[in-house]
Amino acid sequence: MDRVEETGKTEKIEGTGMTEETEEFMSGFCKKQNQTRTVLCEFGSGEDGKRNLLSSDCDYGCCEHSKDCRLMAAALK
Repeated sequence: MDRVEETGKTEKIEGTGMTEETEEFMSGFCKKQNQTRTVLCEFGSGEDGKRNLLSSDCDYGCCEHSKDCRLMAAALK
């Protein structure tokens, strides 16, 4: 089961159009490393309230398993 922890960090992001930044730790199974992994994700919220992934400390997007990564799918919900 995937788990989310929010660090509570919130701030205005200058020059990005984002009004809020949050960090979340996601835990789940990583196919690339073939093990359970905790990934730090940074999200930004626009003025419309839509949440966007700014960065993560894994290879999401470059990894061959990005299309079917259940860990990041849970993070992006």
